[in-house]
Amino acid sequence: MSVGDPARSRKTSKMENEPGIDVRVTDDEDDDTPTGDKLHLRLLLMEDKQRSQLMWRQVAAFQDKVTVSFNTFSPETLLFHVRALSSLPNQNRILANSIHSLARLRMVVQQQLRRANLRSDGSVYFAGLQESSVVARCTQFFGWFFEFMDYLNELHSNFVERIFLPLFKFFHEISFLGSRSRASTSASTFSKMSLFSVDSGGGEMEENHDNVFKEREAEERAEEDVTVSVDTARRRAQSRTALQLLGNEYKDIKGLYDTTDMDKVAHRLSFLKDQLDFMLEEEDEIDPDLFSPESQQLLYPLDMDEGTENLVRLPLDLLVKFRKAIWLARRWLELYDKRTYDLNTKLQKVLTLENTLTQRLQSLDGNILQHEHQLERNTDDLHRLMKREERTDGLTFALYDIEAKAESLEGQLKQLRRLRDAITSRVKLVAQTGRVQEYRRLKMDFEKNKLQRYLLERLLATLNYQRQLSEQDRKVELEMRPSLIRHTNHVQDTCERLEQTIREQKRERDNIRCALIPIQEDRQTLSDKVSRMSANNVANSADSHRRLRSGEARFVRTINVNNRVNRLLPNQVNGCLAVPRPPLKAPGWISPPQW
Repeated sequence: MSVGDPARSRKTSKMENEPGIDVRVTDDEDDDTPTGDKLHLRLLLMEDKQRSQLMWRQVAAFQDKVTVSFNTFSPETLLFHVRALSSLPNQNRILANSIHSLARLRMVVQQQLRRANLRSDGSVYFAGLQESSVVARCTQFFGWFFEFMDYLNELHSNFVERIFLPLFKFFHEISFLGSRSRASTSASTFSKMSLFSVDSGGGEMEENHDNVFKEREAEERAEEDVTVSVDTARRRAQSRTALQLLGNEYKDIKGLYDTTDMDKVAHRLSFLKDQLDFMLEEEDEIDPDLFSPESQQLLYPLDMDEGTENLVRLPLDLLVKFRKAIWLARRWLELYDKRTYDLNTKLQKVLTLENTLTQRLQSLDGNILQHEHQLERNTDDLHRLMKREERTDGLTFALYDIEAKAESLEGQLKQLRRLRDAITSRVKLVAQTGRVQEYRRLKMDFEKNKLQRYLLERLLATLNYQRQLSEQDRKVELEMRPSLIRHTNHVQDTCERLEQTIREQKRERDNIRCALIPIQEDRQTLSDKVSRMSANNVANSADSHRRLRSGEARFVRTINVNNRVNRLLPNQVNGCLAVPRPPLKAPGWISPPQW
């Protein structure tokens, strides 16, 4: 049978006249306490503070019923009657020895009730059985037990209607840090509906052209609406992330927008409610994986098999889960009560938070600009230092080039010297023979060789001088290189630190900009509400001053004593105060059946 089935609640009235069973419907609250939809309507019309107070009373009433149920139910008594029922003769032994679920227990009890007789007063007795008293006692107890399980089911239904649903409907913060559903706007709804609003019948060409144009325009509007909604959802997600990141630094953000703790409580309560739904709906089989560890401790030191333990543990576990639900509901209301109820105070907090974030944003902009200038200067210094470090390598390569050129010039100079020696020996031979023409030619070659040697010697001297300078520079650079490397590393670390600082500051600036979007929206919304409230108060005050005059009271009529004419108030009859009819007592929390 499903949760909240009316058939279960009707069983309560049927068992009122049976012996040993006392089922009464009571309400611990005031007479005007609504239930179900009336409760939701009343919560909707209440202010936050009164709404919270009403829910605290609902939770307290539910806790009283759970406490009474704990005191009413006894697992030892249930185990005793289950064993007594399974030991009765003249029944299906296979079924009697496997009473491990409510469905099997009902079948065994129904088998025993088929042998019962009915007295004139409606009571049940078992004739011709040696164990008639035991059978009567067992059937009577399990009749009460089934009513008790129905009561737990109805109590769960009342919890869902009067606590669970109102908590999610009226006490669940829907903010940028909570879940937010994307609702379609009126423009998008119109655009989607207009796609199907074109008449399918025949008409003029102009009408068809207009219809096609309208369809295209509607499709374009729908695409624009979808794009806008996606962008809005993306911005909201960015704002939610920004508020979460800034919540640890700014406590006002955590107090105004952070609903993480409430979301966790809501998730746990929803999961607990799903477990209760499954356990109450499923009577054919009991899943021990759904049991809470606390219910196992309540069965100590009872000794029984696993199937019987699951059956005896079921009502205890339901009551344990009810207690957990009470604790979660109280925790939910405690978190809800921490919020600010007064609009002026909340507006002041939002304004203070907005001013703080705005000042921080301006400070970040100045710091980012200053750090970027510092980074630019340090980057230029770092480039010069890195070039200075590269100078040592450049001098080393220059020395290699100078030595290579010097070796090449020395080789050329050696060849010229060998050529000079050859020309000198040739000139001596020609001078002995007296060949004048050849002598002149050799003399010109000798002078040419002399000039070439002089040029190469000067080049070698220049290269040697350059090599000396390069070696000296390289020696100086090598001596300065350790300190230069340390200074370069320091400048590089400074640049990296400045880059990291700028990235963090830019990230914080972007987070603050995203966080200011919902804060500014809330500030505008709260300002509008406060302005409307102030305008309404001023209007009501002005209207009251216009209607009330000096010496007159609006709702009090004057009695003329001289003429002894009594002008009765609206609630007076024949000169006496008429007592108004009491309101109908609303259905409230039911009480568990007493055994």
